[in-house]
Amino acid sequence: MRLARDFGTIDRLFPPEFRDLNDLPYALADMLHQALTYLGFEEFDADEQPPRRIWEDPRKMREWFKEIRRKRKREVGGSDESDMVQNDAAKALIVG
Repeated sequence: MRLARDFGTIDRLFPPEFRDLNDLPYALADMLHQALTYLGFEEFDADEQPPRRIWEDPRKMREWFKEIRRKRKREVGGSDESDMVQNDAAKALIVG
């Protein structure tokens, strides 16, 4: 799968009777999509890659990536959604 992705030819993985992704049975197309998604996790830094035990749990995956977004915002000096204004001077400028 990795070689097919890297060379941009996942169609080589299709059974001979299928010409493109639209012709594949759902189960096979879904499996290829999942495999590409899992390979995509390798593009993250090691500390941001989700652990394999949660890959099949959509709720845990959402939470994982939500926490990654929060962490990235904190690292660049931002804040998460729950505390948009961090100091009294800025709070005084907000009307309402």
